[in-house]
Amino acid sequence: MIIQRAVYTHEKFKHNLIIKVVNPNDIELVGNIKQYATHNIIIDIKYNNLDLKESFLNDIKIYHVGLVLVSAEIFKDYELRKALYEAHVPIFKISNKSIDTLKDAALILADNRDLEKISATIYDISEQLNLNIDLYNYLSEHQGEKEQVIEHYYNLSTIFSKAIKVIKESENPIKVLNKKDNFIQLLPFTKKLIKRRIYSLLSTDSEKLYHKLDRYHQIFIPVQI
Repeated sequence: MIIQRAVYTHEKFKHNLIIKVVNPNDIELVGNIKQYATHNIIIDIKYNNLDLKESFLNDIKIYHVGLVLVSAEIFKDYELRKALYEAHVPIFKISNKSIDTLKDAALILADNRDLEKISATIYDISEQLNLNIDLYNYLSEHQGEKEQVIEHYYNLSTIFSKAIKVIKESENPIKVLNKKDNFIQLLPFTKKLIKRRIYSLLSTDSEKLYHKLDRYHQIFIPVQI
């Protein structure tokens, strides 16, 4: 259940958790959700119809939200994904896999420096979730920008006293990761990710193909927060 995983994540990050329920029609489910209420878990229930996008963006400001947790089904929806992008906060897409067994934060290097721009957030998340940082470098792609990003992460590993691992792959990292478990993918949340999935089917851009790892937990981090 997504709420149980959200509560577990809340305990790791040690911040308030706001659970928003809109126009519920299952009284028993609402009762179960209310049981999670504590001094730092807020249950916000709206029984009337709302403009979901407007309400969501207002809540981001009102509650000073720093991380949004959603299901894979919500992130898959084109209109909802656009609203999530407009919030300009990291989005934790929760899958059906366990969170407490996560060991690694997986980063797939692309031919841009966006991973460098979100590196501080990646280190913060990896520290709070107690994760190793693995950078996957697909050797069949151009290496120019990647080498600079790798150097940047090595420099940060010294500052934060946290080792990183660069994994050089001759096979597409998405295929490699689909054979693994116990990892969460962290990637930049840029505008190209809000396009409809059909437009990425022939793409070789690993970021556009994020949905190939849909069955895993993923955190989408805005390049500019």
